[in-house]
Amino acid sequence: MKVKASGLKKKGEIKLIPVTDLNKVVAKSLVSTTAVSGCLSQPKFFLEQPAKAVKADSESDLKKEHVFAAFWWVKKTSNASEANVERTTIKHANFTIPIYQNTKALIEGEVLKVLEEPEPCKKKARR
Repeated sequence: MKVKASGLKKKGEIKLIPVTDLNKVVAKSLVSTTAVSGCLSQPKFFLEQPAKAVKADSESDLKKEHVFAAFWWVKKTSNASEANVERTTIKHANFTIPIYQNTKALIEGEVLKVLEEPEPCKKKARR
């Protein structure tokens, strides 16, 4: 699935939040860097991506148990000129929440793309 603009959108008008299943909110994660901070009992909670709908090519293929939160399906690109959203944060009460926000005006049907962060270089272990 692709996340597309639903109509003409001004810069900054789209804000996608990382909604997920409750069992995907964890204190430690090996698969996610998406974290909400501001809890008194725990400095950060990591949000892991909900299961994707397999073979869901249209809305009619989606089932009610699927969590569809556009945040998780934004396409990644290595081309900076193609990127039209950025990862930033918003504050709500005491919480800091990661979001994707559009960095330029969008036309209807335009696919949302974020610039992919380069992976850190891994050093080879010496023998």
